[in-house]
Amino acid sequence: MANLFIYEWIRGWIKVVTLQPNGDFDKMEPFFSTVKLNSLIDMEVGPDGKLYLLEYGTGWFTKNPDAGLSRIDYNGGNRPPMISGIHVDKTSGVLPFAVKATVDAKDLEKDKVYLYVEFWKW
Repeated sequence: MANLFIYEWIRGWIKVVTLQPNGDFDKMEPFFSTVKLNSLIDMEVGPDGKLYLLEYGTGWFTKNPDAGLSRIDYNGGNRPPMISGIHVDKTSGVLPFAVKATVDAKDLEKDKVYLYVEFWKW
């Protein structure tokens, strides 16, 4: 069996199409159906195995505040922690920029929770 992820710009959905070993259609199911997408314009699996989504936004030919780049990470182990809040001491400044961040999180399996921070430079 093989799976294919497809998306639709106007309706804002992502679906997983399952193919039979000979390539024939088997079934199609919703993927991440609870997430609101704002005109998904591109989707690609990166070299790191993560799924990247590029959203155009709801406006036409304007600077869309709801445009964005998102990433979906596969979590094959236990459930991810429930995050109830993220707090930073500052949101802007001069380089080198340092931020103190705290996260309110609870692990459903009662494991230790580790904070991983990733900064994107535009």
